[in-house]
Amino acid sequence: MNFAADHTAHVTDVKSYDSFIAELDLMRTSENGFISIRATGTFSSIHLRTACKSESGVDLVEATSTQALFDFESIAGTLVGFWSPAYTKSIAIAGYHMHFISADRQHGGHVLDLAADAIFVELNDVNDVRLAIPETAAFLDADLSADTSAALDIAERGGRGGRPADDVTST
Repeated sequence: MNFAADHTAHVTDVKSYDSFIAELDLMRTSENGFISIRATGTFSSIHLRTACKSESGVDLVEATSTQALFDFESIAGTLVGFWSPAYTKSIAIAGYHMHFISADRQHGGHVLDLAADAIFVELNDVNDVRLAIPETAAFLDADLSADTSAALDIAERGGRGGRPADDVTST
């Protein structure tokens, strides 16, 4: 997908991730369409996580329970992410999913919180979503009937715990 902004805004006085999301909600034009998001600027603070390497087959909740947490101040960079409609929750993370990469490409991760004096926000309305299904025997034989929404919510939105980044060893 090529990103082409359909909506842009200069957003100021962003106090938290929740206040940023409230601004994005005002920019979205529908509850039923996908959007891709890009926001650039200098963030007065940003709180990120990166899940540590885990063995194959480890579920998402367990994998994110050992995550590295990072806090940065006065860091330039770009937020990228998506907003997916509620009706897609069985194949996507419904709502917002945001990641950050620093301008120098040295730091990044899943966004847990942020603050900024001013950032430039671009939204792209996505109307062509493609889903590739694995063709492996493991996937084709797997029982995928369980409702994983609670586990996904813990891993994606409730996983604000974890170990400080300096307590994590590379694997």
